[in-house]
Amino acid sequence: MNKDKQRGIDLSKLNGKAKSKMTENTVLGELDVVINLLLKYGELSRAHWIEVSKELFNKDRVQFWAGVNSLDWWGGSGSVADVHLYDPNRAITDTEQKEDNRRYRAALIVIFEEMVKTGQENKKGEMWVDTFKKWQKQGV
Repeated sequence: MNKDKQRGIDLSKLNGKAKSKMTENTVLGELDVVINLLLKYGELSRAHWIEVSKELFNKDRVQFWAGVNSLDWWGGSGSVADVHLYDPNRAITDTEQKEDNRRYRAALIVIFEEMVKTGQENKKGEMWVDTFKKWQKQGV
């Protein structure tokens, strides 16, 4: 069994039509949203780490998705999914912070759903995304 099959990655889904420009633009665009929002709230090291991951997207898609399918992204405290954007200096209004958090979570939903299309599974990620979707419906 090759390493990619062991990781749960279906290579056939990464080739051909699944690598369409639309999917690439979607993933790269949502990664940019995450990076820019993290930068806006001073999460510089996390933003840089995701920027480095983003560069891998065009070089090694399998390795990129394996990295996204991790506790760093979908674990508990300290994960990308666990980030709550907050400005302790109050320079950003509460309304803007709320909208930024909504947009951040929406980007994570898209990134997760694109990852799932590659054949990967992540139970913690599913729990995060289910919670984010519930919050969307509730207007949180």
